[in-house]
Amino acid sequence: LAAACFDQQVYLFRLVWKTKPGLKHSLERKREVLYQGSLGGNSSSPTHVMFTGDAQFVISNSKDMQILVWKTSSGERMTNIAAVRNASCFPWRNIIGWPVAGVWKQSYAQSDINAVCQNWPTGPGPEAGKLIAVVDDVEMVNLYRFPCPLSNAEGREKSGHAARVT
Repeated sequence: LAAACFDQQVYLFRLVWKTKPGLKHSLERKREVLYQGSLGGNSSSPTHVMFTGDAQFVISNSKDMQILVWKTSSGERMTNIAAVRNASCFPWRNIIGWPVAGVWKQSYAQSDINAVCQNWPTGPGPEAGKLIAVVDDVEMVNLYRFPCPLSNAEGREKSGHAARVT
């Protein structure tokens, strides 16, 4: 589990199941959240965080549009984003990165996209894993093909929200 915080840190936690002491049946267990450590280096507050598919790396986006990458095993910050170039990240959740470069309209300020969400790759239908929804400050939900690395990508815009979409 990773949590992006306003103190410019990303905190890592591990979820574990433990058998309750004194119980004869191993089926009765409780969940514990264990602190693993913090990942530093952001120059502003991180806003989005995700793991690579193999959980070997954590990738964060921050308010100042930085993309930072750390090894989850050691907390080492990777100075070259190429370390995760071929890593799978399903579903994609960060607002910055090559797979979502094309969803940024020329009219957007750096804080206008609030969230992105790739549809689940193992979902039903032929479009499973091939679409990404983008929500913004101008009350729109936009749908694009995924990945979407080229500038000014064509997408479908849907309105109807009375305020910014988060």
